[in-house]
Amino acid sequence: MAEIRLGKLVSGDFIIGVNDEENKGIKNIGSLQFVPAETGGMSVALIPFGFPFENEFTGFISNDKIIYEIEKVPEDLQNKYTEATSNIKLISGSNNGNIIL
Repeated sequence: MAEIRLGKLVSGDFIIGVNDEENKGIKNIGSLQFVPAETGGMSVALIPFGFPFENEFTGFISNDKIIYEIEKVPEDLQNKYTEATSNIKLISGSNNGNIIL
């Protein structure tokens, strides 16, 4: 499975995407938008970085544009990114070791 990276750009945007070691950056970029939740705290919206002009998670950002990287990407955020960029629906919780597709 590809390594998912989470970072903050020099522009202040928080991004998530797949590590592109060959080109030294992150590809298939998503943007994280933080909005106040009705119950207090914050909710996170994950959208394609090129939205509203692109509806797919595409694009590339080189490592020199990243000023901060979160070393441990939260699992739930990794799962949401995987669901948004594929046709895979991840199921949380135990299912007695059975794989559900």
